Amino acid sequence: MTVTLKFGKKELKCSLGLMFIGDFLDEVNLSLEEVGEKMQKNPFRLLPMMIHISARIEAEINGEDFDLTFKDIVDMIEKDGGIASPQVTKFVNSWTSSLFKGVPESPAEEGDGTKKK
Repeated sequence: MTVTLKFGKKELKCSLGLMFIGDFLDEVNLSLEEVGEKMQKNPFRLLPMMIHISARIEAEINGEDFDLTFKDIVDMIEKDGGIASPQVTKFVNSWTSSLFKGVPESPAEEGDGTKKK
């Protein structure tokens, strides 16, 4: 899954797939549960970091160069209105929905492990 963020004239394609989630969790050395806790404590660092890693992974997937620094991403976010800007909100909503994509709404019925014919 990819989301495109628009910061002024700059379009930033961000990956929200398995590669991004895996690399992000490794780079920040946190579990998914800890990310939620850390997000409550300091979204001002964590969200720009997520966007930076996500955009870098998307460029890597597409075989493109990625030359934006973490500071570049922070500057783009600040010019867009800060951490609660429409583009950051779009990223967070897309990321959250990507975590639950394909997850059943109710638990599967338990069975005896045999195939039904």
